[in-house]
Amino acid sequence: MTAEEAADEAAEEAVEEVVEEVVEAADDQYDRGCLPAALHGPWIGSHAGVNFYEHKDARERLDQGIGTQVLLEYMGHAPLVETADVKALIDARDSAQLFSRPGAVASGGVGRCASGRDEACVHVAFKTHTATLDEIASWLVDIFRPGDACVGFVVKFIGRTAPRCKADDPSCGPVALCDALTVAPDGPRPLLSELNPKFAHFSAGACEHDGDCYLAGCQQACHAWTVPGFISFCPGVSALDCAACGCVDGQCAWFVQDPDCPCASPWVRPQRPSARQP
Repeated sequence: MTAEEAADEAAEEAVEEVVEEVVEAADDQYDRGCLPAALHGPWIGSHAGVNFYEHKDARERLDQGIGTQVLLEYMGHAPLVETADVKALIDARDSAQLFSRPGAVASGGVGRCASGRDEACVHVAFKTHTATLDEIASWLVDIFRPGDACVGFVVKFIGRTAPRCKADDPSCGPVALCDALTVAPDGPRPLLSELNPKFAHFSAGACEHDGDCYLAGCQQACHAWTVPGFISFCPGVSALDCAACGCVDGQCAWFVQDPDCPCASPWVRPQRPSARQP
């Protein structure tokens, strides 16, 4: 074996040792976990005595385009999973403190840790792209102060954390509220806001392709996945039934290819500007 070959072999062994250490460290997190393993997916990190896990239902939520969620596990000696006990914990704290933190939109509810399970967790919600898991973990520990108890926090992120689909996916086109709406991917995309300026605020965010855009809020907003999500009432804007949400000139926006589409009632169809208007 030459010196060069020996050096290469030593380098490969060093890499293998590092990989083994990472795997062992991850396994150790599972060994130290205090909540039932059936409540969560893989371990993804930790901070301030809190383990982060991919939530058991996260993939389903992402596929539905309604955000994602993570299970945070505060390490304690005895799991606190009965609904009454978890409720007593949060009732003893000022849960409203969470609303002063960036991106917090819901605080302190108690519900099932995961679908199909009876264990109870504290549920909180944040807008996407506003706070890190490390920050959220620190806030939860500071506000709720679980003490010696092992408590689960289901952190729901409102919005998207990745594009809706990939640019090279043939089915990755615009999205619409109306299933009957036909959109020509390469056709013209006149902006709905140009047909009716009041709809300008329903669009936001830079994009490179249609998959970067999704229906946010109560599906009335065409936003880029990088824009923080939000919770809203459902305004029932029927004019959007004739519109599609996609990438137009580098911005996510509602556009209307056919104002006379069959999806909207005649009295709510967007009208093209009159030639007499400036």
